[in-house]
Amino acid sequence: MKYFISKHCQERYSERVLNGKNTVNNLLVTIFNDLNNSKNITSKVSTEVPRFILYLKERYGNKGYNILKKDHIVFIAIKRKGTYDLYDIVTCYIDNDSIDKFKHTVLTNKDIYLKLATTK
Repeated sequence: MKYFISKHCQERYSERVLNGKNTVNNLLVTIFNDLNNSKNITSKVSTEVPRFILYLKERYGNKGYNILKKDHIVFIAIKRKGTYDLYDIVTCYIDNDSIDKFKHTVLTNKDIYLKLATTK
């Protein structure tokens, strides 16, 4: 997979992961190393927390998503239209319940899957 790291992701990485301190020599190399050592947890998240997938669909539209995780860092990647394996990394989170907070929702899984199917 090939990645394009957005400016927003770079800012979030330095704010959230590095606590606002510029302690690395090259930020892009650091992010790429984390991405290359990350695991794809999209299928796990979609079965355990479908509300988070609905949130991504509402926020970024109907595109191909990948959720990548390395240790405590979660990256959100969106497949770029018209390419084979290029993904835009749009943001990153520290995994302090950033995904798990979507587990506690009023909607049932049936309602969430229905909304996913009907949302364009």
